[in-house]
Amino acid sequence: MVGSRRGIALFHPLSDKEYGLPSGVTTSSKYADLVTVIITAIELAGFWAIHTYVVTLDLDLSAASQAAAGFGL
Repeated sequence: MVGSRRGIALFHPLSDKEYGLPSGVTTSSKYADLVTVIITAIELAGFWAIHTYVVTLDLDLSAASQAAAGFGL
């Protein structure tokens, strides 16, 4: 959504409207791969900062599997 010029259809198939930012590159651009890598690095750095300084994003898998078993999964 951030790096793409076209945007993303968040509510497809309920709505054909696409949401995006007024910046980005087209997928046919020679810079598309570079922009994708840069945006991904920024997102990973953001998640790392949130995990380190705001709230722990660790997932207790034993609790998750017990909850899934409770639902019959």
